[in-house]
Order: sequence, then C-alpha cells, then structure tokens
Amino acid sequence: SPNAAPTHYYSAVLAFLSGNAKDALSDAQAAIAVDASYAAAYDMAGAAHTKLGQAALAAQAFQTSLRFDPHDSTAYTNLGLLALAAGNTDAARNYFAEALWLTPDDASAREGMSHTR
Repeated sequence: SPNAAPTHYYSAVLAFLSGNAKDALSDAQAAIAVDASYAAAYDMAGAAHTKLGQAALAAQAFQTSLRFDPHDSTAYTNLGLLALAAGNTDAARNYFAEALWLTPDDASAREGMSHTR
C-alpha cells in the first residue's frame, strides 16, 4: 500500500537513518496525514525536528505520540533529553523516571538520569 501510514513511516525511518532529517519529517507528516493516531510517526517527526534544531516542535511531537501510546518509553526518553538540553533537570528527571519504569534497561534513560543529579 503506497499510501498507507506504515509505508510513509518506514520511508521516514530510511530517510532519517540516511541522514536526511527534512525528508524524514516530510514522510512522517505524510504518515500522520493518513493516520493521525499513528504514534510511531510522531516519534519520527520528533526525532527529525530534533535533528533540525526545532526543540519545541520535537517536544510537541513526542507529547502527541504519548497521547496515542502512553507506554512509549522512547518518547519519554527523548522528552527527557530535550528537557535536559534546555536545563530543566526536574522535568528531565521525571521523563527519565517514566521511561525507566516502562523499560528498566533503557541505557539512554539511565545515562540521562545520571545527568540530572
């Protein structure tokens, strides 16, 4: 299905892994246009926004992802990293704690948590 949300999502993943954040964002947005509740597409949009230096838009995308999949530890970890980069250690600690509650062996969340102390 060339117009299915997963097809656009996997195109976004390929673009992102190839270093093309702009195309990744475009493909993620195409997936969202097809299925506005596709949480993984918001995660990809957040990752692309982060690479493009658009922290506020990235945070918004990760928050939206959590509305559709509240058990997505990756979104919590990414929100923690964004909060940490913004100097908001209290928020970062909370996001990392949530990520670790969901996925106790998440190395990125553990490392991030260590930077909040």
